Order: sequence, then C-alpha cells, then structure tokens
Amino acid sequence: NQDQVLQAINIYRNYKPTINALFEETSKLNKQLQFESGYQFEFMMKYKNTINYIFKHGKNILSYSFEQFIHRQFGGEVLYDAHPTTPNLLPPEWNSISSIKLRESNYWLGKGLIVWFEQTNDSRLRLVAEMGPIEYIHRIWLLEQLEKIGLAFRENSKLEKTRYTRFFSQKIDVNKWDDMEELSQAMVALYNSTEFVLLRKQIADMLNYKNSVKNRITKTIENFSTEKTTIQVQKAFKKWVGTKNILENDYRVSSKTLSFKIPLFDAFKEKLGETREKWWWDNGPFLFWMNINSDSLFFTLEVGPIDADKRVLLMESMKEKGIKFSKKGLTVEAKYNRIYSETISIVGLNESDLIHAFDILYGNKELQNILEKLQIIYDETVCKLE
Repeated sequence: NQDQVLQAINIYRNYKPTINALFEETSKLNKQLQFESGYQFEFMMKYKNTINYIFKHGKNILSYSFEQFIHRQFGGEVLYDAHPTTPNLLPPEWNSISSIKLRESNYWLGKGLIVWFEQTNDSRLRLVAEMGPIEYIHRIWLLEQLEKIGLAFRENSKLEKTRYTRFFSQKIDVNKWDDMEELSQAMVALYNSTEFVLLRKQIADMLNYKNSVKNRITKTIENFSTEKTTIQVQKAFKKWVGTKNILENDYRVSSKTLSFKIPLFDAFKEKLGETREKWWWDNGPFLFWMNINSDSLFFTLEVGPIDADKRVLLMESMKEKGIKFSKKGLTVEAKYNRIYSETISIVGLNESDLIHAFDILYGNKELQNILEKLQIIYDETVCKLE
C-alpha cells in the first residue's frame, strides 16, 4: 500500500531515534521464550509488527538517495517528487511541455512528460522516460518527431485512446541497495549518460520549435483579433462623440488611443494657458484619453503640465474640493496627474454595445461629480484670473 509506505517514511523521518530504539526492543522480544508482565512488554507485543513495518519502509533508501541526487544534479531547482518506489522529475530542458494541455491533470507531476527511477526485478536501477496523456494532436506530433530520431513504439501508441507511452529506458548495476551514496551516484550516471543527455536535448529542441511555431501563429491571430477590435472601437467612438455633440476638432483617434475634450477644458485653457511642453494634441490643462486593449478600454481624466505656479493653484483648489490625486501633484515639479480612471471589458461587444460602454465610462457618477467640482473651481477661482 503506497499510502502506508509514505506514512511510514514520514513517521520514521520525524521520529527516527524513537523508532530505532523501539525496533531494537522488539528485536529482543523475538528471542525471549517467556512472557513478562508490565505495560512496556504488553505495548511491544501489541505494536511490534507496526514498529517493524515503519522501520523497514521508513528507511526507504530509494527516496533518500533520490533527494541526494536532486541536490547534486540541480541544487533543488527542479520539479520532482521523492516517491518511495518511483521517485520522479521533469528535466528542466522539458519545461516547455507545460504549454501542452493534459487530458488527465493528475498525471505524475501534472506535465506531459516524466522521468522516474525504479528498482527492477533483478535488483538493478532503471531510468524510464514516458509521454503522458497530452492532447491527441500534440501527442501524435511528438511521437512522430521521436520516430525521426530513431525511437520505436508499439503500434497502438498512436491510437487516440492510448494515454501513456514509454520511449526510453536504461539500467545500471547496483551492488549495495542499502548504500545511499551508491544509489545516488547510479542515478547521476543514468541521468547523465551519453544517450539520455542527447535525448534530453533533442526533445527540448522539438518542444522549443513547436512552441516557437505555435507562438508565431498565436501572435498572428492575436494581432488580427486586436486590429479587428481596434477598428470596431474606433468606429463606435466616432459615433459616440457625435451623440455628445463633440466637434471633430475636439477629439482624436489613433491605432492605440482615443482622446477628447469638452468646452469646460477650453475655458480652463483660456485662463491657465497652454502646457509648458507638448502634451497630446491640445496642450491644455485637462484631457480625456483611453487606451484600446484587445479585451478592455482604460479610460482616464488627466491634468497636464501647465505653468507650474498656476498648476499648484489649480491642484490646491481641487484638493480643497475633495478631488483625489497623488501628493506629488501639489509640487512645482509635477507635470501629470490622473484624477480619474476606470477600466471596462469590451470582450464580445458589437458596435451598439461599445457605444453603451462609452456612455457608462463617461456617465459614471464619480466622474460627473469631479466635473461638477471642476466647474465650481472655474467659476469661483479660475475665471477671475487675469
């Protein structure tokens, strides 16, 4: 029972001195011909089989030797499981197998390839490499690539119902199975054998090539999808600004951003002047702008780099009205401050849905409250500036 073996290993590791002492006592009992009275004797007689089981399996040398091998070979930086009878790992060169989905998520380490060590019936140590239940189209492709480098498989390996295929194994003699050092060295020798080192590199090259092709195809599809989304968003935005009576000169459309201004921003610009450096296309104190992403819109109301003294005055007025922004915005060095931002998903939206999304962004109560406060600031302070 593998669960019991694992439990025995854990108990032995945590209570090794106690288990050793108990095992020594139970060994003496086997040599006694008469019974003794007392709790200790009764306890030993009752649990001696359990103690012997924990001692036997808890000292599982294969698991300990494997951990020593992992530390020597990788310094611990590798995906592995020190299983008591079949310790296993995923060679780091094969990490890109993670991009290929499994049909059974509980397969070994949850990846499509695995390497393990095991004791053979003739007491030799064997290294085994296996392909797991990855998606069929990828499984066929990888099997065909392995055939090209000279590996052979059973005929049914290419059937869709087939889940596992061992494609490499190698054995080595072990003289002392109770010698952790010898077992660990044997694992190192198998893992670094000329044949397996070559195979690891060949499979790594296969996976990297496949991922490279897959990434190029995916990128092409994503670019096409993003371009299509951008065109839809641009068309919807132009219709939306029309419904808000925003003039053609008061908005801009580019491949990645949308931007617009309202009459209030022009009023501020007339009193506070243009920005001290080029900012967007209007060079005014305020601007709405949006980033177009493949799945969302990022909407922002931002204060630009107008004259430093006037900017500080404006930011202090906004702070008094409860408009929030970073503390740096009150310094003369500050240039840009976002005073409102929001993100909205546009996945699967048609033109009318996108127009509604723009309405939601612009009609947000928090944003409209900010605009009302800006109007008050203009009426109470800014319009009186010379």
